Amino acid sequence: MIGWWIALIVLLVIVGNLALLWPRKPPGNDKKDPP
Repeated sequence: MIGWWIALIVLLVIVGNLALLWPRKPPGNDKKDPP
């Protein structure tokens, strides 16, 4: 049972890191917004 919680925590950490890095390049905003 403990192994399942560890896998869940690792998955949440990975998703959290992607969520922090992803907003740097928002899809569609780079080409539409003028500099």
